[in-house]
Amino acid sequence: MIDALGGCLARAIKANTMRATVRLLIVALTLIVCASAAGASDTDWPMLHMPDGVTLFPIGRQVTVNGMPMRLAGFVSSDSPAVVRSGLRRSLGAPLVESQTGARQVLGRADGNFYITVQLIAAGSGTRGTVAVTNLATAPAARQAYRDATARWLDRLPAGSRIASDMSSEDGGKTAHHLVFANGATPARNRDALIALMAGDGYRVEREVGPDAEARKRLPARFDDAGTVYFAGHDKEAIAVIVRNGAGTAVVLNTTATLGAFR
Repeated sequence: MIDALGGCLARAIKANTMRATVRLLIVALTLIVCASAAGASDTDWPMLHMPDGVTLFPIGRQVTVNGMPMRLAGFVSSDSPAVVRSGLRRSLGAPLVESQTGARQVLGRADGNFYITVQLIAAGSGTRGTVAVTNLATAPAARQAYRDATARWLDRLPAGSRIASDMSSEDGGKTAHHLVFANGATPARNRDALIALMAGDGYRVEREVGPDAEARKRLPARFDDAGTVYFAGHDKEAIAVIVRNGAGTAVVLNTTATLGAFR
């Protein structure tokens, strides 16, 4: 999932479609996803039997989001949300917690050391949604590791930085990291700080891309100094998108590396 977002960003920049890049940035800034962490074998994780007519597909494995170890799957169905919800109630069993946030319906239930959360929303005449399984047993240790990692980032970012999202994953012998942060510094100050930070982690700048003259005509003035920085290192690479955000700046950083490449 992280690789897919990074790939979309790269394609948007190469095509000089800054508007597409900004849309992706907004998605990244509001991204709230769940996934999985080490500490439980495949047989330990509960399996949710989906109702008939529901197609389930995995989204991520061994992922930690803001310190929470989870697994995430998506699903689609040609049936209405009411029909899918009724089937999910039978699959999840009792006791079941139900709530609604806007048009999104949420069902949740504890299962031993895990908590299953299902979100569903109408998609045309059908339904789409996500199933998240949180490993509560390993959450305290994961949260401490997250706090330590957050402190390390904040020590090296411009003063006043806030981390909006921090997601990491391991899959297919690779590790990926997706970080979103914001602060009151200028885009130029964030660019310089990020280049220095990444150099300390073994990355070099490959190239930088900003909106061309035509893009500047189409976009609001606050995007004039927006830009993307491409990094590379030993068996690893990164893309940073830097955009003015009100009086400050928002940055989305995606890194991917072969496991063991951080040296």
